[in-house]
Amino acid sequence: PVMQLLARTRFFGSGHPLSGMDPAALGAVYRGRAQFREPVAASGRGGSAKRAGRSRHEAERRQTIAERKRAELAAADAPAAKTSKEGDD
Repeated sequence: PVMQLLARTRFFGSGHPLSGMDPAALGAVYRGRAQFREPVAASGRGGSAKRAGRSRHEAERRQTIAERKRAELAAADAPAAKTSKEGDD
């Protein structure tokens, strides 16, 4: 109900940029009934896109505690398997 009341005012209803209801800032995309498309990311500053790419890459490199423990166990088991070759005695 509050959003309906706010939408009736000129400031919010017209989508003033400072109102937070700006369709471009919200990424509102409507093509018709049951037809949607993904909003295009705004390419404001080149640095922000570059920073987002670095953050995404960093998040992919990170490991959870369980993943780290699994890697440590695999590393601990790997040398034992390599020394069982013939001639390594």
